[in-house]
Amino acid sequence: MTNQPTAEFEGAGTPEDFTWFPAWALIADSRLAERLRLTRAGANTRAEYCARIALDLLLFERQGRHAELVEGRRKLRELHPALFARYLQGR
Repeated sequence: MTNQPTAEFEGAGTPEDFTWFPAWALIADSRLAERLRLTRAGANTRAEYCARIALDLLLFERQGRHAELVEGRRKLRELHPALFARYLQGR
């Protein structure tokens, strides 16, 4: 048995839920950040924007960039409160 991080994905049970998966996955396992950072911008949806904010937050945490971290957290909280709450659980 491996020691893998787990998190429950919160969604509305609609196909749109899948667009939120990258953001939730990043928060559940920050090791994905290295690979996902290399992805190109897509349709610039709200879900993609939140995933990119999560990527930035992980970077800001490692670099100790407090002002950017506070701003990124504010943006994520405003855009998706449940995702923000899940992010804070790991902090």
